[in-house]
Amino acid sequence: ADEYDSGADEAYDNAFEEAVGGGMGGWRLRAVYEDEEDADNEYQRIIMEPIYDFDSSVFFDLDAKKQDKSDAKFCFVISSMTADAYKEEWGDDPASWPKSVHEWEFDWYRADAVYIAEYYKIEDFSKTIITFQEIDGTEKKVNEDDEEAIELLEATGAKELRRRKVKSQRVHKYIMSGGKILEDSGYIAGKYIPVIPVYGKR
Repeated sequence: ADEYDSGADEAYDNAFEEAVGGGMGGWRLRAVYEDEEDADNEYQRIIMEPIYDFDSSVFFDLDAKKQDKSDAKFCFVISSMTADAYKEEWGDDPASWPKSVHEWEFDWYRADAVYIAEYYKIEDFSKTIITFQEIDGTEKKVNEDDEEAIELLEATGAKELRRRKVKSQRVHKYIMSGGKILEDSGYIAGKYIPVIPVYGKR
């Protein structure tokens, strides 16, 4: 249903054509509110969006060795907009990312188009998980930061059994121009960068 509603076929077809024609294609995943006009509806859905000219618009860190780039620590996705649209949305003079991959000098501004970048960065962190034993003998795990759940368990007679530190990662997203961070989009859903590469090797 998520694929159908978000027109994922266009993303898949574009990725296939670019992979066959140029060796590399792909798409992005994005979480959106199910009904953006309903303030009480907190449900979100995943949509699949095409990334056009993937080979010259998407840049993973050089240490990412896996083919699906699941080991990438950061990624840039560059997209274009007109200078007027940039001024209207961001309220300042355009400072563009360089788009061409074969130039030797940075061309930060062009009159015909302005390029901005989505910057995805993996941040490693650790959290402490506490295991409680409830009065009926069942075990329940809670995050150390969940004070409300801990207080409820202790109030109902649960006893702490053990603590364990768990490593994890999260994805921080930014929108950047050629000169500054335009928007800090915060942490997004999932623990991997939501950019899916497709290769035309075979």
